[in-house]
Amino acid sequence: MTAIAICCFQYAFCVKMAAVDNENLHSLKSYVGSEQLKKSEDYKTKGNEEFNKGNYSAAVSLYSKAIDMSPINEILYGNRALCFLRIENYGNALGDGKRATLLKSDWPKGHYRFCTALFSMGEHQRAISANITAQSLCKQNQEGFQDLVQQKKKFTRRQQEASRDCGKPRTDRLKNETFAKK
Repeated sequence: MTAIAICCFQYAFCVKMAAVDNENLHSLKSYVGSEQLKKSEDYKTKGNEEFNKGNYSAAVSLYSKAIDMSPINEILYGNRALCFLRIENYGNALGDGKRATLLKSDWPKGHYRFCTALFSMGEHQRAISANITAQSLCKQNQEGFQDLVQQKKKFTRRQQEASRDCGKPRTDRLKNETFAKK
């Protein structure tokens, strides 16, 4: 129980510091020792290997160990969020996507994964709204910005298709889905 309380306190401290001043967040890296950073990188590398093999649950475990070593690395949360998306654990993907965006507000991949989790959970309007906010925060990263623009188009198109299909009998929707897969 004490370890959980300490972790929660450290995470709350990181979030508070990020909210106060983004430069303070970078100074938090000095609290993480070089040995911890090395172990974190090792776990991240192993997590990447498992991800590339399609072993998403194993990758989640390794990214979690990396996060334990370096809890202020947004990439680790982003990678773990992607694994959670692949295994359809959208609640955890949402949390990790949000953590990544709190740690680095202008990182498009964190926003992309957060918005994908929202949309996958059926929160279509919130996903589109979060995407619009993300686009405004990530304009400096052209490639990431374009990914967010494409994501919004995809969300809007899927939402329109769902609205159009609501009036059709279930058998018509299944028939359309069957023909679309061929």
